[in-house]
Amino acid sequence: MEELQQTKLQRFIARSLYIFLTPLGLSVLWFYYRIHVHGRHNIPKSADRGYLIVSNHTLHLDPLVIAYTMFPKRIHHSTIVRNMNLPFVGSFIRLMGGFAIPMKNGWQQMGEPITERVNQGWIVHFFPEGKLKKFNQQIQRFRHGAFHLAIESNIPVLPITTVVRRRKWFGRKVHWLPPKVDVYVGELCSPEPYQTITPMYRRATCMANEVKNNMQDVIVAKGYQVN
Repeated sequence: MEELQQTKLQRFIARSLYIFLTPLGLSVLWFYYRIHVHGRHNIPKSADRGYLIVSNHTLHLDPLVIAYTMFPKRIHHSTIVRNMNLPFVGSFIRLMGGFAIPMKNGWQQMGEPITERVNQGWIVHFFPEGKLKKFNQQIQRFRHGAFHLAIESNIPVLPITTVVRRRKWFGRKVHWLPPKVDVYVGELCSPEPYQTITPMYRRATCMANEVKNNMQDVIVAKGYQVN
């Protein structure tokens, strides 16, 4: 939770490094994946209050793909505690605005601090699938934590779908090259339509399933092969 409790000086240093280093890193990322972003007009231009982002988890560098999509807005990524404790990697995650959610009672501990930061303008990113499934285009079941938070605190959710295409050489897929990546930014989803559903668990389930299905429809509609 300490990542959410940085001093003003720590936040200033982190943000300064982010502003100066991120453009270079994202340029390299674009060259690596040939990223093409669709639907940037769906990203809220400005707001006093932040929102949540949910996306499928199909690449090791997914957080950077989301950062590329949203730049110059700074995104705060959620991750597991183990990742924050890795040498160098943990420091990089913090630089990129990351914070850890404890495995045990994580949402009970983090729900209120995250809501406070969103009310201050933070944009917070989650992977509702929980785990990476490399190159997968069949979105896995969404966990409910982020949607429970969205409904409970009336926070809108921005769905972002990452789709991958294997590169081809003379008509054949090449597996030793990184895939090309297309990113589709969906429309901001309000939690209000789910407020009347009871009990609370069903509200979060309905919202999670609807967002997941809409994201899967994007993959299918664009003609990408589902693994």
